[in-house]
Amino acid sequence: MSDTRLSLTGEQIKEIRKRNQLSQKEFGGKLGVTHAHISKIESGKENPSETLLKLIAYEFNLIEFRGSNVDTDLSRNTIKNILGKMEEIWTKEDVSENTLFMIESILSAIYMIYKTTQNSKSFQTELFDAITVILYEISMIFAARNNIESNDDNNIVIKNKLKRSKIEMDANIEIIYKLLEEYTN
Repeated sequence: MSDTRLSLTGEQIKEIRKRNQLSQKEFGGKLGVTHAHISKIESGKENPSETLLKLIAYEFNLIEFRGSNVDTDLSRNTIKNILGKMEEIWTKEDVSENTLFMIESILSAIYMIYKTTQNSKSFQTELFDAITVILYEISMIFAARNNIESNDDNNIVIKNKLKRSKIEMDANIEIIYKLLEEYTN
């Protein structure tokens, strides 16, 4: 089995950002995090999460940081695995008709966006990036809530994560709105 963990220091992340001529705010915006978080990582005050490292590798096509024994089709295989698990849930678990309808609606909307925007890859990428950040933030709140015990201190942590997520989601909703506004003009 390949080791798919990524390893980047704050200095390497800073180098990637500068190589792409991005400010910390622009770099963080592409990854769905704040510039303050990027600043802390670059200065060594915080370590980047595995998820953030994967986003950096994906966003900036950093195969060289993945290691020589890592499958270059990792994201394609991951997507296939996720779709397989989704199919398993839909066919084997007791899922309400309303849930199936919502899933169908989401998949139909994604497909329609994809087909409609095929001639504008940059628009398509920006739109999907913004949608992905919103879904990522929602999933992180669920993950955080499920992975820690419920007590007053942990509830404060969850509330702070929720506030941070709201800021990230609001920013990406604004991006989506501006993209749609440009698209309709």
